[in-house]
Amino acid sequence: MEGLIYESSIDFYDDDGCLIRRVRRTPEISIQGLRLFFSRLEVLLEAGGGLATGQGSDPKLMVRHSDDGGHTWSNERWVSMGKQGEYQRRAVLNRLSSPRCRTRIFELVCTEPIKQVWIDLFIDLTGGRH
Repeated sequence: MEGLIYESSIDFYDDDGCLIRRVRRTPEISIQGLRLFFSRLEVLLEAGGGLATGQGSDPKLMVRHSDDGGHTWSNERWVSMGKQGEYQRRAVLNRLSSPRCRTRIFELVCTEPIKQVWIDLFIDLTGGRH
């Protein structure tokens, strides 16, 4: 379509009716070549912004990880971003360990048509022997 001018705003949750795919990846996480054990991941976000009905009424965030620099990825895991009014909802995933992991990248993806404010990512991990 010619002649259309669009406005960009954090208040728009789609792109002229098309979903917006929001993606964030962590840098590669490693500790001097030690084996890493990831026990918990929490995404600090503005929760409870789900819509009353339809897509976005139970918004979810997809999380996956790569242990080889982004060449291959784990299965997707989904975590709730909070239905409408669930302001205290915490986006937490547990049991993320891998006994051979020395480096990891996490990827977060969401296409929900809601206001999305991702603030921080917390990861509980420990380092083992080489």
